[in-house]
Amino acid sequence: MAPKAGWYADPWGAHKLRRWDGKVWTPQVTDRGPIRESPIWEGEGTLLTEPVLVVHRWSTGGAAAPNLSGTARIYGYRGRQLARAEEAVLSVAEQVFALSGGSGSEERWDVSSDDGRSVLSASRSSLEMRPVEFTFRRADGSEVGRLVQDLGGDAIFTAYSPRDPIGVVRLRPEEGVWWTVRDTQGTLLATASPQDWAPAPSGERHVVEVPVRLPAELAELVVATAVAVHGEIVRALT
Repeated sequence: MAPKAGWYADPWGAHKLRRWDGKVWTPQVTDRGPIRESPIWEGEGTLLTEPVLVVHRWSTGGAAAPNLSGTARIYGYRGRQLARAEEAVLSVAEQVFALSGGSGSEERWDVSSDDGRSVLSASRSSLEMRPVEFTFRRADGSEVGRLVQDLGGDAIFTAYSPRDPIGVVRLRPEEGVWWTVRDTQGTLLATASPQDWAPAPSGERHVVEVPVRLPAELAELVVATAVAVHGEIVRALT
C-alpha cells in the first residue's frame, strides 16, 4: 500500500523534503525555507546519467601524502557512491613553470568511478594568471573541453568543446546558488547549491541538479565543473 500524500525525505538526496502526492513524487521540495520546484527524471545510475549529484569534499594531506590537498566523493540516487576524486597539487617547480608562462597547470583533479576506473581529469591554470582556465580530459587523454574566465566578469566562464563554445558557467548567479551551467541558447543544464541542511562529518557538501538528460559532452562538463570549479574558484572569487 502506497504511503499517504505528504512531505518525505527526498529520495534523490537533493533536498531535505519532497512532496509525495499519494502516487508519485512531485517537483515540490523544501529544505529550511520556502517551497520551490526541483524537476526530476530517472537516471541510469552512472556518473554521467544521474539527475542529482551530491559532492562531498574535504581537505587531506599531512606527512603521509604531502602532495594531496583535497579529496571528494560523488553520490547519486539514494546516496549510492558513483565516483571519487583526488586533488594532486603540483610541485613548487611545476607551479613556477606555470607562472612563468609555461604550459603547466597549478592543480589537477583526477576523477575515477567507484570501481577505480579513471573517468576524467581537470587541470587548472594558476589563480595568479588571467584569465583562469580549466582543461578537462577523458581517461584516454582526449580533451573534453575548457572553461575560460571572462575577463569582463570574474564570476563568468565560457565553456568550450575542443574548438567551439558550448555553454557558460556563472558563479553565484543568485542567493543560495553556487553556480549554474547553461548552453549557448541559455537553457539551464545544471545548478549547484549548498546542502547545508544535511550536516557532513567534515568538509562541505553541495548538490548538483541536472534538470534534463544531457548528451555525454555536456554531462562531462557538468561533472568536471562540480569537482574542479566549486571549491577552487568559488572560494577564490568570493
